[in-house]
Amino acid sequence: MTVRAGRPLLFGLHAAAIVVLVAAVVAQVDRPLAPASPPRLDAEALFGADYLARVRAYRAPRSLVRLAVLLVGVAVPAWWGLSAPGRRLTARLAARWGAHRPLRAAAVVAVTLLVAIDLVALPLVFWAGFVQEGQYGFRTQGLGGWLRDWLVVRAPVWLGVAVATPVVLAVVRRLPRAWPPLLGLSAGVATAGLTLVAPLVLEPLWLTATPLPPGQVRQEVELVVARAQVPVDRILVGDASRRSTKANAYVSGLGGTRRVVLFDTLLARAAPEEIAVVVAHELAHDVHGDIARGVLLGAAGGVVSAYALAFALRRATAGGAVTGATDPRAVPLAVALLLLLTTLSLPLQSAVSRRAEAAADWAALELTRDPAAFAGMQRALATSHLSDPDPPGWEHWLWFTHPPAADRLALAAEWARRNGHAVPVSPSTTVAPRP
Repeated sequence: MTVRAGRPLLFGLHAAAIVVLVAAVVAQVDRPLAPASPPRLDAEALFGADYLARVRAYRAPRSLVRLAVLLVGVAVPAWWGLSAPGRRLTARLAARWGAHRPLRAAAVVAVTLLVAIDLVALPLVFWAGFVQEGQYGFRTQGLGGWLRDWLVVRAPVWLGVAVATPVVLAVVRRLPRAWPPLLGLSAGVATAGLTLVAPLVLEPLWLTATPLPPGQVRQEVELVVARAQVPVDRILVGDASRRSTKANAYVSGLGGTRRVVLFDTLLARAAPEEIAVVVAHELAHDVHGDIARGVLLGAAGGVVSAYALAFALRRATAGGAVTGATDPRAVPLAVALLLLLTTLSLPLQSAVSRRAEAAADWAALELTRDPAAFAGMQRALATSHLSDPDPPGWEHWLWFTHPPAADRLALAAEWARRNGHAVPVSPSTTVAPRP
C-alpha cells in the first residue's frame, strides 16, 4: 500500500537531510588540524634507494590490482543491469525466487549480484592478499585461514544486503515521495549503529583481543593516558600475527564500545616509548571526535546516495528500462550507481582521513614530546608494510588514507624545530610540493 506523506513531513525530512549535509561539512572544516605543509623531505635520503626500489616492486602491481577491483565493482553490475544477458538472468532469478514476491526477488538478485562481484574479483584479491604477501614474507597463514578471513569480511555484507533490501524496497513502495531523505537519514543511523556494535560483533571474527599485559609497555601507555586525561579502560592487544607480520593499531567503537587495539606484531618489534606514541595518536582520534565525525560524514554520503539513486531510478522508469524503483531489474542499476558513487568519492574520503591522521600525529607529538620515538615509530610502520614514503601523486590522491612516511617524518621535524628538540630526521633535501 502506498502512503502519501504530507507536505510538513516531506519538508521536515528534506530539511533534516540538509542539516546532516551541512553538519558533516562543518564537522570537517571546524576541526583540529596539523600545521600546514612543513618542508617535505627527500624519501631516498630518509629510506635509501634500495628500500624504495623494493617498495615500488611490491606496490606497483598492487596498485594495478586495486584499480582492477574498482573496475570490476562497477562493470559487473553495469553489465548485469544494461546488457540483454544480464537482464535475462535477473528475470530468471525473479521468476524462480519471487514471481509474486518482488521484494524477495529483489533481495535474491542483490545478493547474487554482490556474490558475483566478489567472485569475479577474487582471483585479483587472492593474488594480492595471499600469493604476493607470501612472496614478500608478510603472510603467516595458510590457504584455509586466508579463505576463512575472506568469507568473514564478505559474508556479513551479503547477509546485511539480504536483510536490508526488502526493508528498503518496502519503504520505497509505501513512501514513493518521502523515501530519498528517509532512507538517506536511516543510512546515517545504521552507520552509527554499526560503528557502535562492530567491536562487539564483527571485530571478534577478525581478531582475538586481550588486555595489554603489565610491564614497561603498559607503564608507558598508562602515562600517556594520564597525560591525555581521557578515560580509557580498554587498551587491547589483537593477535594479528596469526595472519601477517605487518604492524598496526586502531581505535574503534562509540561510547561504551570505544577501544584502542594494538597488534601483537607492533608490540613485538617496537620500543615501549614508540608504542606510547601510537597510543597517543589513537587517543587523539578520540579527543578530536574523529569516529563521530566519520559517522556524520558517512550519514552525509548516505543522503547524497539516496537522492542520486532516486533521480537515476526516475530516469530509468521514464525511459522504460524498469517499471519502478521496486522492479527487481532496477537492482543491478542501483548497485552499479552506488558502487560508482563510492569509487568517485574515494579521493574525498582519503583527503578527509589524511587531515584527521595528520592532526592526530601532531597531537601525539604534543602529548609525548618525543619526536625521536615518533620518527622511529613511523619508520617501523613504513618498513613493516613496505609503504611508499613518497607515492605517486595519483595514488596519494586516490587512496592514501594516512600521510606518507616522508610527510609524517617532516611533521616530526617541524615539531622538533618549533619546540627546541633535536631534529629526529636528516632533512638534507626537500622536494616539490605534492600535486
